[in-house]
Amino acid sequence: MFVDEETGLIYYFKYDETETDRLHVEVRGASVESAIATHRSGNSVVWNPERRRWETIGDEFGVYWALYHEQAGHIFVISCFRLEES
Repeated sequence: MFVDEETGLIYYFKYDETETDRLHVEVRGASVESAIATHRSGNSVVWNPERRRWETIGDEFGVYWALYHEQAGHIFVISCFRLEES
């Protein structure tokens, strides 16, 4: 769990399914900080009803996320990736 001091949002991160001791964002070549920054200031935010997640696209990264246990202010980051990878 990571708390963004500026916004008060609480972020939770998915662990990788293969490298179970690492966060999935790290396996994808991103960081917790880049995921939070992209979530906060992304250029585009869309709901993907098929996958039941939000997708935020920034200048350099994309983030897939959902509300953690449907609680406002609690963000579950599913993945973060460099845009050239998508």
